[in-house]
Amino acid sequence: MAEGRNYMRSKNRTKEMRKFYELIARVDAKEKKRVRSQSIEWLWSKLRTNSLKLLEIEDGNLILDIGSGKSPLLSILPKFSKIQLVCMDLAVIHLQRMTPIVKKNRKKVGLIVADAENLPFKEIVFDRILCSEVIEHLIHPLRAIYEIKRVLKGNSVITTPNQQNIVLNVISAISSLFKVFKLKSVQKSISKRCRERDLSAAEEYLIQEGHIHHTKIFSVSELTSLLKLADLQIDNIEGSALDVYPFAGILDKYPLLFKIYKLLSSIVEKTPLRHYTWSIVLECSAK
Repeated sequence: MAEGRNYMRSKNRTKEMRKFYELIARVDAKEKKRVRSQSIEWLWSKLRTNSLKLLEIEDGNLILDIGSGKSPLLSILPKFSKIQLVCMDLAVIHLQRMTPIVKKNRKKVGLIVADAENLPFKEIVFDRILCSEVIEHLIHPLRAIYEIKRVLKGNSVITTPNQQNIVLNVISAISSLFKVFKLKSVQKSISKRCRERDLSAAEEYLIQEGHIHHTKIFSVSELTSLLKLADLQIDNIEGSALDVYPFAGILDKYPLLFKIYKLLSSIVEKTPLRHYTWSIVLECSAK
């Protein structure tokens, strides 16, 4: 009975997650005229750059992007003649947004709607797998890791928010000691962005509720332990960049301060403190 309940919970959650991410995609489509935060765009760009660097893609590779959204791997297509990319996502609308690019690269790109915990592929088929900012949303992250191990024959890069995010931890420590900072909750931050986007109350509510999909935030040690359970070899552990979310408004307003922040971030990335950045970027391979 317990197994049956867990199965139904997982199945229902998959439906909820699909609904949530399709809503997010529709919301993003409304943002064409909105000026995005330069510092936040930089943060995500650093994550993409560091992830692709570790993935070490070669021509002729068959690559899977799990939870692709509008896949960062699309940018590398012109560099290779024989590459094959499979973009997989729960939200159909995310994949539909890539249709123009896919039409230009019919022999290089395939799209599939599927769940990370149940990959619809044969064993040991992919040379490279990217799983970026996905496992923190899953009920059974270990199941997804086992699935990556099952279909992987080369190396994989997994990224996930860092529980030991040094910026947020320092701010939290200062806040608790001196009570000078009051960090906004995720819900309040999302609510503010919803007002800026002129969304309906129903859309705002769904987005707020959707953040329960961050079921687990991992530290480096917790993530490596998870991969070792699946018998994956840890090849490299990097970081992305220093978190800018608490300071985005200030950094966008003062370019010189933003340049200093980026310089500090690049220094941190070259030291052991890279394991305490905004997101963990980990390379692993099948043994």
